Amino acid sequence: MFAGSQCFPTLILYIACCPPSDVVPLQDLILTCPEEYLESRGEECCGAPKDRADFILRVLTAVGPSKLTAEPEERSYVIAALERVLVDFEHKSLEGWRRLAVTTATSACLQADALKDEMKQAADENRLVADVAGELLPRALATSRVLAKAALRLEAFSSYLLAQAAVDSGITFPEVDQQEVRHQFDDLLMDYYKMVVREHDELAFNIIPSFQASSVKRVVPVNSISPVYLLVLNLGQTAKVGFTTLWSILRLRSVPLHIFVLGDAAGLENWRSTLRDLEASGKMRSLNLIELEYVDFTTNVNFQLFMSQYPSDCDVNKIGEALLARFICHELLPSHVDRVIAMDLGDVLVLDDIADLWAQFDTFEKHHVFAAAHISALSHVNGGLALYDLSRMRARNWTSLALRAAREGLGRSGDCIHDQSLMNTLHLHSPGEPSPMQTLPCRWMLVPATEWGMFWNSPELVLPEVRERRRYPGMVGAGHFEVYCPDPVDLLSGWSFLLSTGNTRQRLRTMSLLKGNQRLTQCTKEGTAGFVHPRDVHPSRCCRCGERASLVHIPGDMKQWSFVDTLFRYHSPFSDWEEKELQETLTRQLWQKESRFAEQSRHVQGAAGQMVELYGGEVCFRRDFGMCCSARNELREGHKVLYKTLNMKPLPPPFHLEVETTAKSDAHLLMGQGPLNSLEIVAGAHGGTWSAARWVSEGSFVALTAFDGSPQQDNRDKGGAAKYSVQLDEDGRLLVRHGLSEWGFYLPEKYLNELRQHPVGIYAECPVGASCTWTRLLPACLDASRALTKSLTCSWLEEHLFQFAGPESMGASLAICVGLVRCLLLFVLTAAAAVCGCAVMADLNTLCYGNEAHRLASEFLAVVPRQVTSFAIIMLPPLCCWLCVKGSGGSRWTTGCGGALAAGMLIGVLAGPLPGPYAFFQDVDVRDEMTHSSVQRAISGRTDL
Repeated sequence: MFAGSQCFPTLILYIACCPPSDVVPLQDLILTCPEEYLESRGEECCGAPKDRADFILRVLTAVGPSKLTAEPEERSYVIAALERVLVDFEHKSLEGWRRLAVTTATSACLQADALKDEMKQAADENRLVADVAGELLPRALATSRVLAKAALRLEAFSSYLLAQAAVDSGITFPEVDQQEVRHQFDDLLMDYYKMVVREHDELAFNIIPSFQASSVKRVVPVNSISPVYLLVLNLGQTAKVGFTTLWSILRLRSVPLHIFVLGDAAGLENWRSTLRDLEASGKMRSLNLIELEYVDFTTNVNFQLFMSQYPSDCDVNKIGEALLARFICHELLPSHVDRVIAMDLGDVLVLDDIADLWAQFDTFEKHHVFAAAHISALSHVNGGLALYDLSRMRARNWTSLALRAAREGLGRSGDCIHDQSLMNTLHLHSPGEPSPMQTLPCRWMLVPATEWGMFWNSPELVLPEVRERRRYPGMVGAGHFEVYCPDPVDLLSGWSFLLSTGNTRQRLRTMSLLKGNQRLTQCTKEGTAGFVHPRDVHPSRCCRCGERASLVHIPGDMKQWSFVDTLFRYHSPFSDWEEKELQETLTRQLWQKESRFAEQSRHVQGAAGQMVELYGGEVCFRRDFGMCCSARNELREGHKVLYKTLNMKPLPPPFHLEVETTAKSDAHLLMGQGPLNSLEIVAGAHGGTWSAARWVSEGSFVALTAFDGSPQQDNRDKGGAAKYSVQLDEDGRLLVRHGLSEWGFYLPEKYLNELRQHPVGIYAECPVGASCTWTRLLPACLDASRALTKSLTCSWLEEHLFQFAGPESMGASLAICVGLVRCLLLFVLTAAAAVCGCAVMADLNTLCYGNEAHRLASEFLAVVPRQVTSFAIIMLPPLCCWLCVKGSGGSRWTTGCGGALAAGMLIGVLAGPLPGPYAFFQDVDVRDEMTHSSVQRAISGRTDL
């Protein structure tokens, strides 16, 4: 027992002063714990570190439901305490995550009930809607945010359960039985979730829009002279979907519109037909002060000339041609049009006055020709929205620049298929010149992604009931989206299932607090791709957390989420469109191309690499039919090897590992029970010149075999990665391959039994000083510039691959016999033959270990009678032959045994009484520097396999 209540008068003081020291460092603790309580942080007051989180949860459980229901302050206190437990005490507390989700949901629903009670009271009092809206709209917005947060907490908990089940079972996420997750995410939690979503839907799609409509009125001035020019695309039968975007513009516009509809003959006719449908439905009044003009790019002479000069190797289909036509729109639009806004249809919603976007032209500097936005889910410029200064395009021969960008993109990466490709090329690859692109403010391109979550865009991995209701937490209303920045608990929930090793808990806490408390995000810098840190740019170049979005873009397969369908139905002028029409937006075919999925995959892998840096441990993911793990290690104490555990499924022999490492030397791969009992392969010892296999047991090493060469020398590819494979067969045959080299030996039975009797974990260690990332050059986990990373792809070998047969088998057995006989002859010639029989009977491989064998020989000679010496000399050759034939599975005594003995005797006589080949490895860490002469002596005494 501990005296927590006696030492700390309140629970909040206990939480502030008693977090485990391996989670919260002292410099952080003194900022929250009052000075007079700092001396009370021992176990007598705080209790054992492992019990503290449970103690806090028990105290919070004592808070009665009636008190939580009646007192909002009490609910806020409990929620804050639960968040501190997860961040500062135990981020893997299942009960903590569950209670936080339930308490947050309860508080949000009670807040929604209180709002609706006030609305009912206002209705009973017959108050004017406009007055009620002005008073209650801020409350409604705040309540909607709280409900969205509650839904996110419950969704995150369901994802946590799935991820934790995968880690506990050693399987991949898709292999987890969702019924098991559903059992833990029980009916109580599901009822809470459905109730939260129902309340949020009512606010987002009903109450808030009605309040906003009552308080804001847009008037389009009839005498306005300058319209906003808008360029849209329509191919085939997509107009009905595209009108959703147009309708969102019309809701809030304050200026006349002149719309150029760019398309093929079928697309233009489909647009006209859709207009007739709107007229028949009586909705044409929303199209007042709109002028439409149609442009068929397929018959435009200027565009045909452009395509005749376009690189023929670019994979451009009909949609790609339409997007290219949009990119050189100065060639297709009338000469009096100097500016135009080009916008995708069907996956874009405009939530602000289009006149505000048009005003961005006035911010152009002299070198700017167009404006576009970065997209948060991918590190490049997005072509779904662009502002083109047509007069500057004409003056600067934009068509020639576009053709040059296409050729450069084709030569650089093969990316030249549409306008977005050319935008990125011109923006990022204009050496010595300022970029022609101005980056649009963040609010004009919000992609509702929650990238910190494990399954943010994988609906198939989410519980069906959650998949049907999941939404972006920044959706406050149907026409009101905000930039949502994850708080520390959000970030923690996305990665808390990862294994806790070393100081991982502290690293994960630090990362969550640093990233979760930033108020600026998605910062951009002139002439760079992707986002930069807020400290590197002016705040105006960043998104502000909570900032209201003016445009929402739903790219690619994000349209699979049900909330997107509901959202677009709300904004559509049609009530009869089917879900399949939403899926077939104009750019969908581009997003669904194989190259797009490859790009997304690279982005996910890159994000995992960044997480390795922040997490300080390792991240694994499924690739093809194997598991890829990336690790990072900064710790080193002298020459001690410190290993990083890789989160891979334990492997019983037989198994096969494919390894890639960018370490130029001293790459350690450990297979077994960590430093307790494991087989180790050292690739590139002594500066990368040779390799070795050894057995690691409780910090000491037993040398097994070595090879004059390394993967780093034999097999370094263009990306800097050395590749090798490690195969351990059922009978203990170890084989290491790299380049054209192949080496190995038979693992002693006592070591093989260790691997058979216990799960074989995989551990890695490499030189310090590197971060982890994935490169585009190789589909593997590689390090960047500061360097430690490894990738391991683990796959099961079919049993028939382990069978030895024919000449190859005899060759392997012959080599082993040569080694054994050579060892025997060496010891005979050095008067140590008396111990041979005993040593071989104990462990045939240990016979050649050098120092240890010599020591045993010296001790044994003093006590063993001379008859034992003679007996050993007589018995060992037949024993060698028997082993040779047993290993080959054949019965060719003449070829197998005679050849082995003859070769062994010849080698033994020629070699003479040299020291054992591994005398230099036994008592020296493989990482230690060795003189050139000692290395040569070790190699000259080696038995080649």
